[in-house]
Amino acid sequence: EGLLEAWNQRLVELADAVETFISSFDRGQLALREAALSQSGIPAAMASTIARLPLADRGLNIVRVCEGSGYPLLEAAQVYTSLGAAVGLDTVYGVLPTLRTRDSWERQLARALRDDLLALQRELTREALADAGGDLSNPAADFLGAHSKELERIAELRGVVFREPNASALAVWARAVERLRPKAS
Repeated sequence: EGLLEAWNQRLVELADAVETFISSFDRGQLALREAALSQSGIPAAMASTIARLPLADRGLNIVRVCEGSGYPLLEAAQVYTSLGAAVGLDTVYGVLPTLRTRDSWERQLARALRDDLLALQRELTREALADAGGDLSNPAADFLGAHSKELERIAELRGVVFREPNASALAVWARAVERLRPKAS
């Protein structure tokens, strides 16, 4: 019960500050969801809460990054979302729910892909924060700078993926993103 209460407090803290650290893509999507809900007659405060629900799994991911690490929550959130935006995870999370799939296998692939990408983003954030060694001035930029070659390939593939999004193309793109994982020592 104590762990759930601690997670809840941290999730509330993230929800209250969400617009200070989410990507511009997510900020735009959040605004669209809030507007659509408000226009349908839902009170503004409730519309705001409901509109944030698609970000909940990422909020929990940020809480998990901070667990036992001592990293400040909002700073870790900034690193998490900066890495996600630079790689394109934020836009992929937005595409996955609307992805046209041909069969049940592709639907399963899309669901598994989201889980895999969330775990990967958590791992990359932990790595960037660990590499910073306590200097939180710009760990995302430092991490991205150290992986510029891989990021070029990811950007090329992302262009292909977004021209005609499908589960197979996203899986190929995700394998390229996985190359950012730290090498086992």
